Amino acid sequence: DEVSAVHEVLGQATERLQAVRDSRERLLADAAHELRTPLSLMRTRLDLALRRERSSDELKTALAETREEVVRLAELAGRLLDTAAATRGPIVREPTDLHSLLNESVVGTKPLAAQRQVTVTLDGPPEFVVPAHAVSIRQAVDNLLSNALKFAPDGSRVVVKLERVGELVRIAVSDQGSGIPEAEREAIFEPFHRVRGGPPGT
Repeated sequence: DEVSAVHEVLGQATERLQAVRDSRERLLADAAHELRTPLSLMRTRLDLALRRERSSDELKTALAETREEVVRLAELAGRLLDTAAATRGPIVREPTDLHSLLNESVVGTKPLAAQRQVTVTLDGPPEFVVPAHAVSIRQAVDNLLSNALKFAPDGSRVVVKLERVGELVRIAVSDQGSGIPEAEREAIFEPFHRVRGGPPGT
């Protein structure tokens, strides 16, 4: 019985290690794919600009387009660093006022929401203090709000809801967009997964 128990524990540990290895290899492969596209575009535009004599305006256009790809690369590098940080080491939870934290996210969306005539509101009890990793919570909510504003119809409403469910806390971001197809809902948690040709996410 003891040998069997040890064998089972070792088997479980091996499966976990393999899952971690597979996840890292998939992340590296996806990251390499995402990096290749803007790099290829930059090289093509630079090659075209250098192929023959160009006017000052043509060179400015080529440089401006190349700069856009540099910005894309910087954003992707930031997402890669965020993803690596989220999977490295223990997460330390400290007393955090979730209502205040979520309100900061909501306020940060106001300029973009105003352009789209979308109303963003926060629904939840004030001074809602729980042990949490504030940076990760804020990043997750910011991502959800950014996604909601991309797909919410003009003039619609986005609601951030904070509530207690038993001993847990639920944070929900709801919009009136088309939503994620049911077949895609598990895959969206894979790093850089694309849903229906949309932008890669973390």
